[in-house]
Amino acid sequence: MGTWNIMESSLNTVIAGGGPAGVATSYFLQHNQITHLILEKERAFSEWYKRWDSFHMNTANWMNSLPGSAHEFASGASRDGLGTKADALNYFESHLATINPPLHEFTEVTSIKHSRHGNWHVVTPDSTYVTENVVICTGTLREPKVPFVAAQLPRTISQLHSSEYRNPAQIRSEHVLVVGSGNSGIQICEDLARSGRFDKITLAVSGNQTIPLSVMGISIYTLLKWSHLLDLKYNSRLEKAAYLSH
Repeated sequence: MGTWNIMESSLNTVIAGGGPAGVATSYFLQHNQITHLILEKERAFSEWYKRWDSFHMNTANWMNSLPGSAHEFASGASRDGLGTKADALNYFESHLATINPPLHEFTEVTSIKHSRHGNWHVVTPDSTYVTENVVICTGTLREPKVPFVAAQLPRTISQLHSSEYRNPAQIRSEHVLVVGSGNSGIQICEDLARSGRFDKITLAVSGNQTIPLSVMGISIYTLLKWSHLLDLKYNSRLEKAAYLSH
Protein backbone atom coordinates (compact mmCIF):
# COMPACT_ATOMS: atom_id res chain seq x y z
CA MET A 1 0.00 0.00 0.00
CA GLY A 2 1.37 3.45 -0.83
CA THR A 3 2.18 6.07 1.75
CA TRP A 4 -0.18 8.99 2.09
CA ASN A 5 0.32 12.18 4.05
CA ILE A 6 -1.51 13.49 7.05
CA MET A 7 -0.65 17.18 7.16
CA GLU A 8 -1.72 18.02 10.70
CA SER A 9 -0.41 21.38 11.83
CA SER A 10 -2.22 20.83 15.14
CA LEU A 11 -0.26 17.63 15.87
CA ASN A 12 2.45 18.69 18.29
CA THR A 13 4.05 15.35 19.14
CA VAL A 14 4.29 11.76 17.92
CA ILE A 15 5.36 9.12 20.45
CA ALA A 16 7.00 6.01 18.99
CA GLY A 17 6.30 3.12 21.34
CA GLY A 18 3.29 2.22 23.47
CA GLY A 19 4.98 0.76 26.53
CA PRO A 20 5.14 2.28 30.04
CA ALA A 21 7.36 5.19 28.92
CA GLY A 22 5.22 6.04 25.91
CA VAL A 23 1.94 5.85 27.83
CA ALA A 24 3.34 7.91 30.72
CA THR A 25 4.58 10.57 28.28
CA SER A 26 1.13 10.64 26.69
CA TYR A 27 -0.50 11.20 30.09
CA PHE A 28 1.54 14.33 30.74
CA LEU A 29 0.94 15.63 27.23
CA GLN A 30 -2.80 15.09 27.70
CA HIS A 31 -2.65 16.79 31.09
CA ASN A 32 -1.09 19.84 29.42
CA GLN A 33 -3.52 19.69 26.47
CA ILE A 34 -0.77 19.03 23.93
CA THR A 35 -1.99 17.28 20.80
CA HIS A 36 -0.21 14.00 20.13
CA LEU A 37 -0.41 10.37 19.03
CA ILE A 38 1.18 7.13 20.23
CA LEU A 39 2.25 4.76 17.44
CA GLU A 40 2.84 1.20 18.62
CA LYS A 41 4.16 -1.59 16.37
CA GLU A 42 2.17 -4.28 18.17
CA ARG A 43 -0.31 -3.95 21.04
CA ALA A 44 0.27 -1.56 23.92
CA PHE A 45 2.73 -2.99 26.49
CA SER A 46 3.47 -5.78 24.01
CA GLU A 47 6.84 -6.72 25.50
CA TRP A 48 5.20 -7.52 28.84
CA TYR A 49 2.93 -10.10 27.22
CA LYS A 50 6.06 -11.93 26.03
CA ARG A 51 7.54 -12.50 29.49
CA TRP A 52 7.88 -16.07 30.73
CA ASP A 53 4.93 -17.57 32.59
CA SER A 54 6.47 -17.36 36.09
CA PHE A 55 7.86 -13.83 35.64
CA HIS A 56 7.70 -11.55 38.67
CA MET A 57 8.64 -7.91 39.18
CA ASN A 58 12.00 -6.90 40.63
CA THR A 59 10.56 -3.97 42.56
CA ALA A 60 8.00 -3.88 45.37
CA ASN A 61 4.35 -3.45 44.44
CA TRP A 62 4.19 0.03 45.95
CA MET A 63 6.93 1.18 43.57
CA ASN A 64 5.10 0.12 40.39
CA SER A 65 2.75 2.84 39.24
CA LEU A 66 2.08 4.96 36.18
CA PRO A 67 1.00 8.61 36.36
CA GLY A 68 -2.75 9.13 36.34
CA SER A 69 -3.60 5.56 37.31
CA ALA A 70 -6.79 4.97 39.25
CA HIS A 71 -5.73 1.51 40.40
CA GLU A 72 -3.10 0.00 42.66
CA PHE A 73 -0.54 -2.35 41.19
CA ALA A 74 -1.33 -5.89 42.40
CA SER A 75 -4.30 -4.65 44.39
CA GLY A 76 -4.97 -6.77 47.46
CA ALA A 77 -1.43 -8.14 47.63
CA SER A 78 1.27 -7.08 50.08
CA ARG A 79 2.65 -3.68 49.12
CA ASP A 80 6.16 -5.03 49.75
CA GLY A 81 5.54 -8.10 47.60
CA LEU A 82 6.80 -8.73 44.07
CA GLY A 83 3.94 -8.73 41.58
CA THR A 84 3.46 -11.36 38.89
CA LYS A 85 3.14 -11.13 35.13
CA ALA A 86 -0.65 -11.31 35.51
CA ASP A 87 -0.54 -8.44 38.02
CA ALA A 88 1.39 -6.31 35.54
CA LEU A 89 -0.90 -7.06 32.60
CA ASN A 90 -4.05 -6.42 34.63
CA TYR A 91 -2.63 -3.12 35.82
CA PHE A 92 -1.63 -2.00 32.33
CA GLU A 93 -5.03 -2.86 30.86
CA SER A 94 -6.84 -1.00 33.65
CA HIS A 95 -4.53 1.96 33.23
CA LEU A 96 -5.22 2.21 29.49
CA ALA A 97 -8.96 2.16 30.16
CA THR A 98 -8.53 4.96 32.73
CA ILE A 99 -6.48 7.46 30.74
CA ASN A 100 -7.62 6.45 27.22
CA PRO A 101 -4.54 7.74 25.37
CA PRO A 102 -4.59 8.56 21.62
CA LEU A 103 -3.06 5.20 20.79
CA HIS A 104 -2.65 3.66 17.33
CA GLU A 105 -1.78 -0.01 17.84
CA PHE A 106 -0.28 -2.28 15.17
CA THR A 107 1.21 0.77 13.49
CA GLU A 108 4.91 0.34 12.82
CA VAL A 109 7.14 3.40 12.47
CA THR A 110 9.44 2.63 9.54
CA SER A 111 11.35 5.91 9.44
CA ILE A 112 11.59 9.34 11.03
CA LYS A 113 12.85 12.21 8.90
CA HIS A 114 13.63 15.81 9.75
CA SER A 115 12.24 18.07 7.04
CA ARG A 116 13.76 21.29 5.76
CA HIS A 117 10.81 23.15 7.28
CA GLY A 118 11.91 22.16 10.78
CA ASN A 119 9.22 19.59 11.53
CA TRP A 120 9.35 15.79 11.50
CA HIS A 121 7.87 13.23 9.13
CA VAL A 122 7.04 10.01 10.94
CA VAL A 123 6.46 7.31 8.33
CA THR A 124 4.36 4.15 8.75
CA PRO A 125 3.32 1.63 6.05
CA ASP A 126 0.05 3.55 5.52
CA SER A 127 0.69 7.13 6.58
CA THR A 128 3.15 9.94 7.10
CA TYR A 129 2.54 11.98 10.22
CA VAL A 130 3.86 15.54 10.23
CA THR A 131 4.68 16.74 13.73
CA GLU A 132 6.73 19.30 15.61
CA ASN A 133 8.24 16.81 18.07
CA VAL A 134 9.05 13.10 18.24
CA VAL A 135 9.55 11.10 21.44
CA ILE A 136 11.23 7.70 21.07
CA CYS A 137 9.95 5.22 23.68
CA THR A 138 10.97 1.90 22.17
CA GLY A 139 13.12 0.69 25.06
CA THR A 140 16.77 -0.31 25.21
CA LEU A 141 16.55 -4.11 25.44
CA ARG A 142 14.27 -5.05 22.56
CA GLU A 143 16.94 -6.88 20.52
CA PRO A 144 18.26 -10.16 21.99
CA LYS A 145 21.97 -10.03 22.77
CA VAL A 146 23.58 -13.33 21.86
CA PRO A 147 27.37 -13.77 22.27
CA PHE A 148 29.27 -14.76 19.12
CA VAL A 149 30.40 -18.00 20.72
CA ALA A 150 26.81 -19.28 20.52
CA ALA A 151 27.18 -19.74 16.75
CA GLN A 152 30.22 -21.95 17.31
CA LEU A 153 28.39 -24.53 19.41
CA PRO A 154 27.31 -27.80 17.74
CA ARG A 155 23.81 -27.82 16.31
CA THR A 156 23.00 -30.76 18.56
CA ILE A 157 23.05 -28.36 21.52
CA SER A 158 19.68 -26.65 21.75
CA GLN A 159 19.83 -22.92 22.51
CA LEU A 160 17.04 -20.67 23.73
CA HIS A 161 17.26 -16.94 24.42
CA SER A 162 15.42 -15.53 27.44
CA SER A 163 13.13 -13.56 25.10
CA GLU A 164 11.85 -16.90 23.75
CA TYR A 165 11.57 -18.70 27.09
CA ARG A 166 8.08 -19.30 28.48
CA ASN A 167 8.25 -22.36 30.74
CA PRO A 168 10.37 -25.50 31.50
CA ALA A 169 8.35 -27.65 29.06
CA GLN A 170 10.22 -26.03 26.17
CA ILE A 171 13.50 -27.68 27.24
CA ARG A 172 13.99 -31.35 26.40
CA SER A 173 17.49 -32.03 27.72
CA GLU A 174 18.21 -33.24 31.26
CA HIS A 175 21.16 -30.87 31.78
CA VAL A 176 20.72 -27.11 31.39
CA LEU A 177 23.21 -24.25 31.35
CA VAL A 178 21.78 -20.79 32.09
CA VAL A 179 24.19 -18.10 30.87
CA GLY A 180 23.84 -14.77 32.65
CA SER A 181 23.04 -13.99 36.29
CA GLY A 182 20.97 -10.86 35.84
CA ASN A 183 17.32 -10.74 36.88
CA SER A 184 16.18 -12.75 33.86
CA GLY A 185 18.78 -15.48 34.31
CA ILE A 186 18.08 -15.86 38.03
CA GLN A 187 14.32 -16.02 37.56
CA ILE A 188 14.55 -18.56 34.75
CA CYS A 189 17.04 -20.67 36.74
CA GLU A 190 14.63 -20.68 39.71
CA ASP A 191 11.74 -21.62 37.42
CA LEU A 192 13.68 -24.56 36.00
CA ALA A 193 14.74 -25.72 39.47
CA ARG A 194 11.18 -25.61 40.84
CA SER A 195 9.93 -27.79 38.00
CA GLY A 196 12.04 -30.77 39.16
CA ARG A 197 12.43 -31.93 35.54
CA PHE A 198 16.19 -31.63 35.22
CA ASP A 199 19.11 -33.66 36.55
CA LYS A 200 21.51 -30.73 36.58
CA ILE A 201 21.14 -26.96 36.19
CA THR A 202 24.26 -24.79 35.98
CA LEU A 203 24.15 -21.00 36.31
CA ALA A 204 27.03 -19.14 34.66
CA VAL A 205 27.41 -16.04 36.84
CA SER A 206 28.81 -12.70 35.71
CA GLY A 207 29.88 -11.08 38.97
CA ASN A 208 26.61 -9.27 39.66
CA GLN A 209 26.17 -7.95 43.18
CA THR A 210 23.04 -9.02 45.07
CA ILE A 211 21.17 -7.59 48.03
CA PRO A 212 18.69 -9.31 50.37
CA LEU A 213 14.98 -8.66 49.85
CA SER A 214 14.57 -7.86 53.53
CA VAL A 215 16.68 -6.90 56.53
CA MET A 216 15.36 -7.82 59.99
CA GLY A 217 11.93 -8.35 58.43
CA ILE A 218 11.85 -4.94 56.71
CA SER A 219 11.67 -4.79 52.93
CA ILE A 220 14.94 -3.60 51.38
CA TYR A 221 12.92 -1.25 49.16
CA THR A 222 11.33 0.35 52.22
CA LEU A 223 14.79 0.80 53.75
CA LEU A 224 16.04 2.40 50.53
CA LYS A 225 13.07 4.77 50.61
CA TRP A 226 13.65 5.71 54.26
CA SER A 227 17.31 6.40 53.50
CA HIS A 228 16.34 8.58 50.49
CA LEU A 229 18.61 6.54 48.23
CA LEU A 230 15.70 6.21 45.82
CA ASP A 231 15.66 10.00 45.51
CA LEU A 232 19.20 10.26 44.20
CA LYS A 233 19.54 12.72 41.34
CA TYR A 234 22.12 12.37 38.62
CA ASN A 235 25.44 14.02 39.47
CA SER A 236 24.28 15.08 42.93
CA ARG A 237 26.69 14.92 45.89
CA LEU A 238 24.80 12.01 47.40
CA GLU A 239 24.81 10.15 44.09
CA LYS A 240 28.55 10.64 43.72
CA ALA A 241 29.14 9.46 47.29
CA ALA A 242 27.01 6.34 46.73
CA TYR A 243 28.89 5.60 43.50
CA LEU A 244 32.31 6.04 45.10
CA SER A 245 31.41 3.84 48.05
CA HIS A 246 30.34 1.13 45.60
